[in-house]
Amino acid sequence: MDEKIKIEHLRKVFTITNAAFACMKTVCGAFSNQKIETTNMELLHNIALHELEKDKPNLKHIDYLLALMETESEKYINKSE
Repeated sequence: MDEKIKIEHLRKVFTITNAAFACMKTVCGAFSNQKIETTNMELLHNIALHELEKDKPNLKHIDYLLALMETESEKYINKSE
């Protein structure tokens, strides 16, 4: 896949996931009347979007962030088993 297209797709994905995190925090906050803390996963998604919004995003950095996201999700899966 062309690098420019890959960046565009990743940018869309992380724009959507960041919006989903924001929506989730707003809804949870509205119903629980408590401040919802930022999770590690949310922070990683935010950093990835920030990198992808640069003029020349570093895809090696994005790959590293994706690996961290995978590790973070495995922690959650193992915790719930």
